[in-house]
Amino acid sequence: MNVTTDYAKGSSIQNTLLKRLHASGILEANDMPVAFDMTPSRQGEVHSNPWFSSINALAAALFDRPYDLAVNANVSRVIVENGKTVGVEVFSLDKKAHTIRAKNVVLSASTLETPRLLLNSGIQGPAIGRYLTGHVSIIAIGTISRNQFSDKLGNVSILKFETNESPYHIQILGSDQYFSY
Repeated sequence: MNVTTDYAKGSSIQNTLLKRLHASGILEANDMPVAFDMTPSRQGEVHSNPWFSSINALAAALFDRPYDLAVNANVSRVIVENGKTVGVEVFSLDKKAHTIRAKNVVLSASTLETPRLLLNSGIQGPAIGRYLTGHVSIIAIGTISRNQFSDKLGNVSILKFETNESPYHIQILGSDQYFSY
């Protein structure tokens, strides 16, 4: 995955908003790292599909070596033998159990599924299932006069990390069609 802070580089709205945030004492505000492929194509334009997706990783991996992908398979446990992962037990949509053995196993599980899988597999540890946090968020749409910016606004991608003094996180994204998915 390519992560860059150059997504909004040179943007008049990005530069103006960052200056205003810094002048207001929000010094933690900076260019937000995003998974975005900024590599120019042969025609000099950024790739037509620059956003990173897991499908990009899967497609790129096929060029490296073949692999099997089990879709619609609900993993019930990871099979561990002699301290090494050797496969998974899955249930298909028709509720039949199957064992998939592999040299390498990659799971893509959620915050709640990962502890369930680890515990069902006999993999224990004091941190499993603990320290989960609810991420409360507020989404707001703002407007600003375009008279303050050049004709070409550019992109906005600002991130303010939390600190001990200001225990909150801010993301400012835009404009219009960008980041509105």
